[in-house]
Amino acid sequence: MMDSLYSGPLPDSLRKYDAVIDQIIREMGVEGKMEEFKDEGKQAVYKAETAFYSIITDMNKDTYMYRTIRQRFLELLGS
Repeated sequence: MMDSLYSGPLPDSLRKYDAVIDQIIREMGVEGKMEEFKDEGKQAVYKAETAFYSIITDMNKDTYMYRTIRQRFLELLGS
């Protein structure tokens, strides 16, 4: 369930991660739970941005976000 602190659409500066969320959903084969995983992916992006995003280099941001979202999805699947 999505934490209300991290709810809603991603702001412009983070919106590119919507496509990353969709990509990971397809890679993991969980399209049947698309909305649940999209919400959880956004929550992962918000939390990562709050915790670390501003202190890492631009070169590492996309990789960091990809790994953060994917890890959250694996947690949801119990892996």
